[in-house]
Amino acid sequence: MTALPIAPAQCADDAIRGDQYEIPVSGDEMYPTLRPGDVAYACKGRRVRPGDYVNVFADDGRGGGAGNIRRLHSIEVDGTIVLEQFRPQRKIRIQPGRVRAIHRIVAIIFTP
Repeated sequence: MTALPIAPAQCADDAIRGDQYEIPVSGDEMYPTLRPGDVAYACKGRRVRPGDYVNVFADDGRGGGAGNIRRLHSIEVDGTIVLEQFRPQRKIRIQPGRVRAIHRIVAIIFTP
């Protein structure tokens, strides 16, 4: 296994507080960067910037909504979040009222 070169120590305090969690990758929407079987680690409360990989929880209109790992493309002036998906390649726009949480991915363990 290889890991994305992000300093894992940057999230050590988050892990102690329980603000870090792991996400098993199951879909291929972010291929070739992420593949099924890879494991991503996210930290709650970390500032996100365009270009970051993030886990986004958005209201699906039925009161729920699982997290989805995507690349943050931009945050528009009105607060709309624009995400990138690689497969199929497209941009996803989420209105600010639908975003429940957005957590920065700080490390990825790639499976062989």
